Amino acid sequence: MGMVKIITPGSYDFHEPVAQIVKTARHGLRGADLADFVKRASVQFIDKMASIHFGPGEVPVHLIAVGATEAYGPNRNGDGFKRAVCEEYHPTFTKYARWYRHHENKDTSKGRGIVKLSAYNKEMDRIELLVSLFSTKEAADRHNGLVADEEMEKLANGDDIAVSMACRVSHDVCSSCGNKARTRAEYCDDAMCKHGGLKRNIAKCFEDGEVLHADNPDPSFFDISHVFRPADRIGYVLGKAAAYEMYKAASDAGAQYSGVEWAEKLGVTAPLWLLSEGPWTDTGVVEQLKIAQDLMSLETKISDELPNTLNMTFHPAVQNYSQKMPDVLSGKEKIGQVMCALADAQCMLPIDAFVTLFTDDSTEKIASTVNDVAASLPGIYNRLAATPNLEEKLRNNPYKPDTVAPRRLKHWALKQSSAWSLNKNHVLDRLQLSAVRSLKSAVPKEMVKVANVTSVGRLADEYAMYQLAFLQSQQSKAEPELTAELAIRHNYIR
Repeated sequence: MGMVKIITPGSYDFHEPVAQIVKTARHGLRGADLADFVKRASVQFIDKMASIHFGPGEVPVHLIAVGATEAYGPNRNGDGFKRAVCEEYHPTFTKYARWYRHHENKDTSKGRGIVKLSAYNKEMDRIELLVSLFSTKEAADRHNGLVADEEMEKLANGDDIAVSMACRVSHDVCSSCGNKARTRAEYCDDAMCKHGGLKRNIAKCFEDGEVLHADNPDPSFFDISHVFRPADRIGYVLGKAAAYEMYKAASDAGAQYSGVEWAEKLGVTAPLWLLSEGPWTDTGVVEQLKIAQDLMSLETKISDELPNTLNMTFHPAVQNYSQKMPDVLSGKEKIGQVMCALADAQCMLPIDAFVTLFTDDSTEKIASTVNDVAASLPGIYNRLAATPNLEEKLRNNPYKPDTVAPRRLKHWALKQSSAWSLNKNHVLDRLQLSAVRSLKSAVPKEMVKVANVTSVGRLADEYAMYQLAFLQSQQSKAEPELTAELAIRHNYIR
């Protein structure tokens, strides 16, 4: 499972600006610029910089990221990163991290800079980074990102810039009692920890000199974000900006939030592309996460290019099917066996069939529910990516097919193939049928916001989980990319 943590601006007292533009002449650092920079960075870091290339419009920024616990103590959020951990895990910045705004990190194309170099400065006991910010559209386009115009303006004026970072850990360890916790719910309390436990006393200082904190043994740093302040002109435009300022004010007034609490309050979760590389996930979860990441990209692509001829394969007039569904609600039929029969026939349940299969409402009520759930399917994977316990949900995905389905279910699924199968031949048959009948294209649905705490939102989430399980079952079959595209198109046009 693991936890995501936020390292807020001002977490450490480095006694100098966290971010600073590196002033370089045409032939590199020279004279006074070099002398000034040596005060911030190690000689070894400067030597490594010599081999780093910056393209047109890319501006080098030196960033002081994390201080070692042995030298600086834990940060103000009660998180500690030991010297050995800083040395081992600083490369995760270059492997995973981009520069974002307000931790909008699910889509790397929203990045406004990349990390060119990371190093552990042994003399200063801290992780330092060399970030390339995109100051022009040319540079942003070259790296499939956005322009860091606001950041560049502040840095060029010599203004302090608030930088917040995010990392993911498989677990953390109490500095006092050694309790290992995979979630905040597993934090120690006064019943097991002589300093009262991380659950209530994190970051508190005690008479014996102990500053109670969570030690983080395996951080993957994946996000560097500029967090705007109220005085900035876009300070309250983004939801995370407003939330950040609210909790920052509470923190300044004396409220104590841990790094994982900051992440929870701001709704920051690890992006799917990071989860899929985590050493704590099993193969099945990794496969589903990778599929979900691809589906997120498809959502963006497909929503920009509707309508499309492929959409006609889901026209209700060419998807007629038997309304009699297997009885899974009473337990007469096992869900895994039904899913296996459908997967073998390459049949993906359309949303109306899915709702019919898993609800016992009247026909009229089902029709109303289908309309509401269908309206919330556009963008479902981008919303699903923000689910805090997504890994656990995927690990226990109830829609994973069993290995074998009984003959009666296989026969039932094959009868639905002409309407539901995403096999290329069946898709072409439905497209030809729609052309012969001169059917009009379905009107694309607009994305609507539906809280997943509602029954409609939960059904939409369940349908997305079903699609992931189905698409995973199709990976070894012909043209899985087409199958994934069709699945997303279904969500946008029904």
